[in-house]
Amino acid sequence: MNDKEEELKKIIELPEALRKLGGDPFAVNVEELLEKINANRLKDRVKSLKYESQALNSVSIIVEKQEEWVLDALKGLKIDPQLIKEKVKQMPFKDLGLILAKHTTPVLGIKRISRERIKMAVEYLGLIEPWGKKASLGSVIRHENEYTQNIIFDKRFEEEAMEFYEKSLMKELQKSKTVPYKDFINKFDEKLKVAFYIAYLSTAGFISVIRNPLTGETLITSPLGGEFESVAIPFG
Repeated sequence: MNDKEEELKKIIELPEALRKLGGDPFAVNVEELLEKINANRLKDRVKSLKYESQALNSVSIIVEKQEEWVLDALKGLKIDPQLIKEKVKQMPFKDLGLILAKHTTPVLGIKRISRERIKMAVEYLGLIEPWGKKASLGSVIRHENEYTQNIIFDKRFEEEAMEFYEKSLMKELQKSKTVPYKDFINKFDEKLKVAFYIAYLSTAGFISVIRNPLTGETLITSPLGGEFESVAIPFG
């Protein structure tokens, strides 16, 4: 038996050795094993096919053992929801608030929002129960008037957004299941206005804006479960 056969035989016997020793399957570098199998091909085609198939089968067994190990580890992480519920009920409001403040991820960001708009948002939140005191009718009307002056809430803007959707964006979505946000925006001279259109259309449910977690790319799709076929973005 030559050196190449010896290397392949070691790989073939590896699952049995792991079973006897009770070792961690993740201690085995699967990628390295595959490289060894490829590097130790035998000249005899029949013998090579036999050894390689047995070695690949051993690698698949190790991968299966790794999967079983992960599943067993996840079982140990299972937490009784009823127990959590009872603990939350017994927690002081102050402690609960600190935990929520520390671990809650905001669903909205303030990137590219002007200081004036942030100030308006803070004032507005101060008027809404339970965050702030109950506002008088006059205060509510005043703030409503301030917001209706904003282009986002202007009726004409909504009409423009819908016209943009029907003439431009809908056609793109009919041609392709997903439209790269950045590439699409860059087609237009008035990029900021187009960005507002997309934000409005997404909020109104005409489109969905999602992010591919693998590439970080922002994509525009038809509304999930909407008129056009939606696209699933893989997570792993």
